[in-house]
Amino acid sequence: MGLGREWALGKGSGDAVGAADLDIAVVDVETTGFSPRHHDRVVEIAIVRLSAQGERLDEYESLVNPERDVGPTHVHGITARDVRDAPTFSEVAGDVAARLQGAIFVAHNVGFDSRFLAAEYARLGHEVDLTPRLCTMRLAGATGLAARSLDACCAECGISLADHHAALCDARAEAELLLTLLRRCDLSARDAAAEFNGGQVAPAFAWPSLPSGARRLTRRESTARCEAASSYVAELVRRVSAAGLGGAAETVAYTELLDRVLEDHIVTREEIDGLHDMALSLGMTAEQVFDAHRRYVEALATMAWSDGILTNQEPSDLRHVGALLGLEVEATQAIIDACAECGGATQDCMPTQSLAGCSVCFTGQLARTVDGLPMERSQAEELARSAGLAVKSGVSKKLDILVCADPHSLSAKARKARDYGVRVMAEEAFWRALAA
Repeated sequence: MGLGREWALGKGSGDAVGAADLDIAVVDVETTGFSPRHHDRVVEIAIVRLSAQGERLDEYESLVNPERDVGPTHVHGITARDVRDAPTFSEVAGDVAARLQGAIFVAHNVGFDSRFLAAEYARLGHEVDLTPRLCTMRLAGATGLAARSLDACCAECGISLADHHAALCDARAEAELLLTLLRRCDLSARDAAAEFNGGQVAPAFAWPSLPSGARRLTRRESTARCEAASSYVAELVRRVSAAGLGGAAETVAYTELLDRVLEDHIVTREEIDGLHDMALSLGMTAEQVFDAHRRYVEALATMAWSDGILTNQEPSDLRHVGALLGLEVEATQAIIDACAECGGATQDCMPTQSLAGCSVCFTGQLARTVDGLPMERSQAEELARSAGLAVKSGVSKKLDILVCADPHSLSAKARKARDYGVRVMAEEAFWRALAA
């Protein structure tokens, strides 16, 4: 199986580059923000080292004292108290370098993690070269996955991600995702990296000799994650991330960072600077950035219409997001109106998101009939199971979809779903998506 037009990979393309198989270093960092240029720092790092055959050789993780505010605790779950006694990056730099030496550097949206690590070593007076690199997000898109974010890619591949934004948990999931995607392509990491790095696979850089074996501090079991308050827009962002927007590799990388920025429905000046830095590092033009923002708002509006209705509050929320992304109010309203003209039929505005793998619960009497009689709950549940959905009897924070004939339902399940930010889907829209 090839990787499509974007990669145009020929079998054995790495054969001319170095003889030995390379290990793989899968890296994940949690950070205080989105821009190292504006003094954001690494607050946690994890590395999973694999052999060329995919055997797990070593794992490393540590909290890092960023010597500044820890940033969005509601995302990464790390508080100032957690890192008070953690080593600084200078104290873990040797251990990190030892695990990256002579390996293919792998991350999900690799440009983000590599920029932060390069900045941390630059503070210590070392210019590092994080090549060869391989991006699991780009590889996922090239192998046909619609999803973009790590959690959505893992869900699409059936990979467990129990504690997203905990560095070691994410690195383990990225490692499993990498191996899954490579198996689908029938490729080695070395072959994929050869294409990703213009044919270069052999590391051309020797890491500095730094003291290793330093102390490290891992997350305590008592460390409680501060969940972001569920909101209508946060739920739309999650669904858009799962559906994917496609486009050039640079746009996809930029949009993944946009997912992170918007997941709490707040955009700060520091986050805008981080987006700007990412766009510059990717070589994006102003027109490409504007187009990415417009397409993102279009996707949000389409998702909002997926249940067949738009409440009074939803257009206001969409206009707010448009304003945060620099769109004129008239432009955002035109996007909302265009989706309204589609009648809420998602497939008329963008590709319908597959519901396979989602969990679903039904509430209230169903509107669909069978032989002139209302469909029984058991019949609906069997149809959902046969389509690959997991049927649940109750509503929890982990539920993906609650289906009801009237999305304005005031049933106890519907009220609970709204409190949890669970998607409430009109029955008609559900059956339409299931058929698609």
